[in-house]
Amino acid sequence: METLSQPPTYRVIKGDSPESEIVSTVLGSGDHALVLPPRFLSEELDIESPEHYQSVNIGLLSSGSTGHPRCIWNTLGNLKENASITSQVLNVDQTSRVLILAGPWHVAGLSWALMAEQVNAEYIIKAPAVGETESWLRLINDFSPTHLLTVPNILRNLSEHENWYVPEIVFGGDHLNDDSYEIIRKRSDALTHAYGQTEAGGLLASVRFSNEEQLLPSQKICVGTAAPSMYLSCIGSPGAPAEVKAWSPTSVYNGYYQTGDLGYLDDEHRLLITGRSGKAKGNCNMLTSVTSIMHK
Repeated sequence: METLSQPPTYRVIKGDSPESEIVSTVLGSGDHALVLPPRFLSEELDIESPEHYQSVNIGLLSSGSTGHPRCIWNTLGNLKENASITSQVLNVDQTSRVLILAGPWHVAGLSWALMAEQVNAEYIIKAPAVGETESWLRLINDFSPTHLLTVPNILRNLSEHENWYVPEIVFGGDHLNDDSYEIIRKRSDALTHAYGQTEAGGLLASVRFSNEEQLLPSQKICVGTAAPSMYLSCIGSPGAPAEVKAWSPTSVYNGYYQTGDLGYLDDEHRLLITGRSGKAKGNCNMLTSVTSIMHK
């Protein structure tokens, strides 16, 4: 792949801007752009530009929940393709009303917003903050979404409240605990776990359970089968879980990469996640930049 002798510059999209403005700015980007979360706005960071830049690249910072935060550059085209795949998996179309309780500077929130944009669904994206549970409940009741897309911590907070309902609830990230899981299922017709929504590769798999199903303990750690165009590899078993590897056309990696998870595939090729491997994501064959954040 041809590169220029001088690295490109990039614009910074500040995370304290209105959520919808961040999404529209990303969509309209004609040059590389770094979406900077609010918690990093006051820090002086030295973040390298993407190495391969024939296409527009968008930089997203990992949360740091599984290690030191990293800046991961992926093409805008890959992000849009992942959004398209996600709309197929979640059955979101122009008749949907989508409420996203996630920041647009994180790949899940941004991908979900791009998904809603692509299918012309009416949507609201709101970055949740501590202590705002009452405002989330008002938003749910006022907007009456067909789909609520968020993360486990938000659902755990919402599970403590009654008098709200959304037909389809989707969450990414870790599993819910048993108590939250059972309560949240009563607030919807179905609950979907969207697995693999990371800066490195986007949605990998999903599983959907209706509120009428009685789930076995093993089903609560199931993240489903691979999404369209995705491939999962794991040689583990229930008694000896192994590293989970994935291949994705929207990934920044060339070939299979380590997800950082441990698990196994059952007889129906569904992936069950049992824990973390403790190993960093990725491999040595990079397509675009993944760099540690350096402080000036």
